[in-house]
Amino acid sequence: MEFEEIMKKAEDVKNKLEEFKKELSSIRVQGSAGIDMAIVNMDGNGLVVQLSLSDALLKESKEVQESLILSAVNDASQKVKQEVADKQKSLIGMPSMMDFPFKG
Repeated sequence: MEFEEIMKKAEDVKNKLEEFKKELSSIRVQGSAGIDMAIVNMDGNGLVVQLSLSDALLKESKEVQESLILSAVNDASQKVKQEVADKQKSLIGMPSMMDFPFKG
């Protein structure tokens, strides 16, 4: 492979990665817990962009509230990971790091 071809491919990968980074902020997922008593909306960067708690949840104990909020955040986080991995495969054509088996 000639140097010019290598440089062209490197530039293509760089452009795809930049596009991928832009796409991350547009990804939105929703995680929930307690039959939608706690709902978390998260973007592709893993930032919580909205939190909604039902009136019924607000009547529960602090421990129940904390548990359901954590569950909703974790649910959204898992969905973000999957969405990002799928987007990475389709946009960049490269498998996600989640696809590689690691042995510890």
